[in-house]
Amino acid sequence: MAMSFRRILLVLVAFLFAAVLLSPLWASRLAVTRPLYNIGAYKTRRWWWDHVATPASIGRGSLAGWVTDTEGEPVAGALVLVATPRGQTFYAYSDETGYYSINGIPRGVYRPIAAAWGYELPSQSRPPQVGAPMALGAEPGRFDAVLTPHLSPPLPETVDLQVGPPLTVTSDFALVSQATRRAITFTHEGLAINSDFLYTPRPAGGPWPLLVIAYPSIATNWEKATVPFAASGYTVLAIGPDPDRALDLDGHARDMQLIIGLTQRGRLGPFPAAPDFVLVTGSFGSLYGYRALPDLQHLLAIVNIGGVSDAFLGVQALYSETLQIPPPYDLAIASMGSPDRDPAFFLAYSPAFWARHHPPTYIMHTYEDEVIPYNQAQRLAAALAEAGIPHQLYLYHSDTHYLDPRTPTEQALDVFSRVLAFVDEQYRP
Repeated sequence: MAMSFRRILLVLVAFLFAAVLLSPLWASRLAVTRPLYNIGAYKTRRWWWDHVATPASIGRGSLAGWVTDTEGEPVAGALVLVATPRGQTFYAYSDETGYYSINGIPRGVYRPIAAAWGYELPSQSRPPQVGAPMALGAEPGRFDAVLTPHLSPPLPETVDLQVGPPLTVTSDFALVSQATRRAITFTHEGLAINSDFLYTPRPAGGPWPLLVIAYPSIATNWEKATVPFAASGYTVLAIGPDPDRALDLDGHARDMQLIIGLTQRGRLGPFPAAPDFVLVTGSFGSLYGYRALPDLQHLLAIVNIGGVSDAFLGVQALYSETLQIPPPYDLAIASMGSPDRDPAFFLAYSPAFWARHHPPTYIMHTYEDEVIPYNQAQRLAAALAEAGIPHQLYLYHSDTHYLDPRTPTEQALDVFSRVLAFVDEQYRP
């Protein structure tokens, strides 16, 4: 009886598995159903691997080809990558002739992707940067890609920009301090963006060095941390993702690039001493903060606190026996899809692959972070080290993902001191 029940269960699971495999033509096209489809596919795959059979790759394959631009010229330093459903990546960078070669790829079906700094970085898996599914194994694979040069969007000549009246705000985080806050509202791409604020020291004076902080939510939620930075002698542009953008990370990145550019040009007032600035980001803020990186000018350094550096690693954590993502965050990762089918989505939020183009960076992360595991920090540090980019890595112990300034801990105060010292060093070496 038990054996019969098991067979019936296996048949049902096999039917569901087949339905999952055959349904992307309709499910993956709908924004509402895509996350549900991705979660269902992950759960089915995980159950099958845990209870029936873990896929075994017999043999290894290879992939090679050329990367050129739209004029037919070779693109050197282009990344070409394939990924497994578990998030394991195999990649190479093209040489001066545009040629690349990747060996040791486990036998299977992949969608290769090509991208390069200074060219359009895709967020959706479409040709010619992303190839059709191809079987790699006994026969060498061939994938040639054509990249389109990236042009940073120019600042518009006219912007509906409003800077509110100065208000005095106080914080008891780190030290009792005050700053002047001004609300910022601007219209961009048909949306009224009102989640950013400008903080300056009190009393009035200036101008002061510019510090940009890309927060994971509306900037006033983090005001207790912002005020001490301003009180320490900085013009602080506090950026938060506008709720009207929802999860449009590319849109958040464009908003960020625009407001930084307007600040650098004095459109918010004569407060920044120069266009140079240091960027502090982390958590959700790192997703849109790093996405904006190719379009940011005069960036001196980055502070990354609990940020994402390699989205493929997030998928690996789903299947890891030693570094697991707990519910419900596991389903959030699973809802993003499978990197073997949609590599562009994951590459868009994997700045570690472009470490050679980053400025000096200070990376901070907590060992106990269950939302974004600390191996994200280690991955970025390793990539920066390989690229020869100056960086520091500080891993510490804390029981929260966010360094909440509203209930400050000893660790949060220490992180603030370290960040302030690093920022000071960039302006006052």
